[in-house]
Amino acid sequence: MKLSLSAFATAALCLAPTLSAQSGVVDVSVTADNVFYNMGFFNDLQQNVRVETAGQLEGFSIRMATQDINVGLPVAIYNGLSPHTGPPLWSGTAFASAQGVTEWVFVDCSSANLQYNVNDVFVIQVGDFLNFTPGVDLILNSGWPNPFYIEDFHEAGNPQNLTRLTFETYMLVDPPVLTVTGAAGGFVTFDVAGGNGNFWLVYGQAGSSTVRGVDLDMVNPALGATMGTSLNVNVPAGAAGLTVQAIDMQWMLASNPVVLQ
Repeated sequence: MKLSLSAFATAALCLAPTLSAQSGVVDVSVTADNVFYNMGFFNDLQQNVRVETAGQLEGFSIRMATQDINVGLPVAIYNGLSPHTGPPLWSGTAFASAQGVTEWVFVDCSSANLQYNVNDVFVIQVGDFLNFTPGVDLILNSGWPNPFYIEDFHEAGNPQNLTRLTFETYMLVDPPVLTVTGAAGGFVTFDVAGGNGNFWLVYGQAGSSTVRGVDLDMVNPALGATMGTSLNVNVPAGAAGLTVQAIDMQWMLASNPVVLQ
């Protein structure tokens, strides 16, 4: 099990999500923007979102450019294809932090405990059907054909072929589970359940450290191997007593620690 920590650190840096302030993993990411919607003229925008990562919806980020930080933009979540009327599953208000500055605003809806499977569809609504929101610009993307996202977008209940919301969604997912069979000084099998299917296998002395935002139960971690969901490898006897963990390459989640026997 011989590879350097620098390889792990560099790869982790390259694969980390761009908007990682939230604890969840980025699921759907549509970051392109090229048009401002003045919400003083639009009172109901609904974007379909098709889930790519099973788990609980933690929340979503939208792009805002407010002229008045005291004005909040109504937001809501529905299940199933748009358009929707009536009570949402969850509703809240998005506030920008600085006037006149275009920024990503995170909306936390984890309190609703909305659980989704891959290919489920939910809807992000901005606006509240009835009332305009003067003083708030919402930033979207448009073009023909729209190159950024294919799921339907509705404006005041009407389908729009050109326009899509600019947004990112975050899912709370369980960390991978590592199982180790065998002992150092012979062949050892490493099996990982959960996660995204591609992992770094890292090892080190027992302790704790953080590498590129990933909390590990070891100090001075080093990269032993890259792997899918299972790996069988000859482990030298001198590795007995070291801690190993699997790190999801895409979601940057660490598995449980296992001490090599």
